[in-house]
Amino acid sequence: MMKTSYETNFRQLDKNSGKKGQKSANWSLLINGIVDPYDKSHINQFGRYCSEADLEPWEVTNGILDAYEGNGITSGKTPSRAKQARRDLTKVWNSLVSTQPGWPQIKLDLIDSRPTRSLTLSDLPNSFENDLSRFLIRSGPKKLFEKSNFKPLSPASQHDRHKKILLMVTILVQSGTAPDTIRSLVDLVSPHAREVILGTLWDRSGEKPNAHFYNLARLMSQIAKHHVKVSADELEKFKAAEANLRPEHSGMTTKNEKRLRLLTNPDNIRKIIRLPFDTILAMDHSKPTVLKAVEVQSAIAVVTLLIAPIREKNLAALDIDINLHQVRDEEWFLVIPGKDVKNKQDLSFPIPKNIVDLFKTYINIYLPLLKKSPTRKLFISLNGREKKANEIGSQLPKFIKKYTGLIMNVHLFRHFAAYLYLKSNPGQYETVRQLLGHTDIKTTYRFYTKLEQEDAFRHYDNILDNFRKGDVK
Repeated sequence: MMKTSYETNFRQLDKNSGKKGQKSANWSLLINGIVDPYDKSHINQFGRYCSEADLEPWEVTNGILDAYEGNGITSGKTPSRAKQARRDLTKVWNSLVSTQPGWPQIKLDLIDSRPTRSLTLSDLPNSFENDLSRFLIRSGPKKLFEKSNFKPLSPASQHDRHKKILLMVTILVQSGTAPDTIRSLVDLVSPHAREVILGTLWDRSGEKPNAHFYNLARLMSQIAKHHVKVSADELEKFKAAEANLRPEHSGMTTKNEKRLRLLTNPDNIRKIIRLPFDTILAMDHSKPTVLKAVEVQSAIAVVTLLIAPIREKNLAALDIDINLHQVRDEEWFLVIPGKDVKNKQDLSFPIPKNIVDLFKTYINIYLPLLKKSPTRKLFISLNGREKKANEIGSQLPKFIKKYTGLIMNVHLFRHFAAYLYLKSNPGQYETVRQLLGHTDIKTTYRFYTKLEQEDAFRHYDNILDNFRKGDVK
């Protein structure tokens, strides 16, 4: 059979079936030409798989992708992750077809990984909607002459529970249950529904703890216990599933640990702390523009998080009249009422004089350029709308990386603040607890003892090094 042009580009190397974990000569030659490390990673894994199956690059088909996806599931990936890995590979492959010289001219089909549509209340009997409302309202504000063990839920929490319950309903219907038979929350925690919903969550988690699925299982337990009032034996089964899905509380995530370690470098600390000042003071404020206003806004958000390591939601919601208390011209406080804080604790942060000046520059010169209608919100988008938490959360990492090269999200500022304080004040966890608004100091210990542990080990290494050098008598 005549070789195609892209086979010729491999210099007609001998077909070499790869040993386990190794790529054939042709796959190695192909992959070595990829520059982007992300692209190379996806093709590298696929190349090993094909080499073990004695398949060369010009032999790739959609059927091979089916087998690759199945192999991912067999190797321990959840079906959704295996499908996503296939989509990522397909996107990279098809991109390289048009951008990488000598790449096999084979276009692969991109499968649709969008989840099945979640059911809505309109798909269910009216009785289910009425029962759901009773559950959420009972979890809401207390009435004067009604004794209730339920804590009040904010509208956001009620919306969150509403979404989670509809997700449970969707799982149940996908298993074959007819929507019109789900008439109340009782049908959602029946023995059959329990096995289907919790069993599906357990399978999707790879039979491992999972924070999202744990929250769903916990909500099911609450419905079963407080709303439906199932028997003790039945409730125990819900509790067992909840316990198996519960992730261990081990402190900050591995990803945040890695990012924070980069920020412990003194040069990087200075970059972050100086970023707001360097950005705003370097500008010519006599010629303000909308684009400059966005830059200054990002700088103000960063400096706010440095003096007040608050959560993303609270940052986005800052209001000049409600949250910025001006005692006098040079003495300001950033105040957040407990009702707006996750742990319901009032927060009050003094704003240093040099940072007050930055706020004045933004509020007086740049914020008016962004406003399209009267508002006292601190963070406004280019179209004049008040920014949402996810928009601030997306804006800041881009701004920080652009000027410092560092990766830092809004939540990481909380860990950064704790690190800086404990670095200068070892063991002062109570102050860190107050700074971050933790209700329980155990939370503070769990997150930040590791930071001090690493510093202690560094100090010990210095002692050993001094003895090696003979600097210690």
